[in-house]
Order: sequence, then C-alpha cells, then structure tokens
Amino acid sequence: MRIAIAVGVFFVVLAVVFAVAARGDYRAAKRQWTPGGKTRRRIALLFAVVGLGLIFWQLSGR
Repeated sequence: MRIAIAVGVFFVVLAVVFAVAARGDYRAAKRQWTPGGKTRRRIALLFAVVGLGLIFWQLSGR
C-alpha cells in the first residue's frame, strides 16, 4: 500500500469521525446547527475532500 493511499484513508476516517460528531451536535440541539456543529461539518468536508483527492491522485498513476 502506498503512503498517499494510507494517508488518504486516514483523512477519510477523520472525516467520518467529524461528521458523526457534527450530527450528534445537530441532534442534541433539537435540529438546529450550532456554531460548533457547523465547524465540525466543514472540517469533515475538508478532510473528505483531501483524503479522496490523495487516493484518486495516487490511483491515477502520478
């Protein structure tokens, strides 16, 4: 397994962790996005984009 793929998978796992935390905040606040929940949601999106980008970049043959 190449290192970029491993790092990409790690970032995707972090994205899932932050997405679950954001959803928990959303549910705890009675279906209202709190500032913390919004931040966790954005972080999850960024981790997912970076992780998937690394995976696709490595698989494309570069």
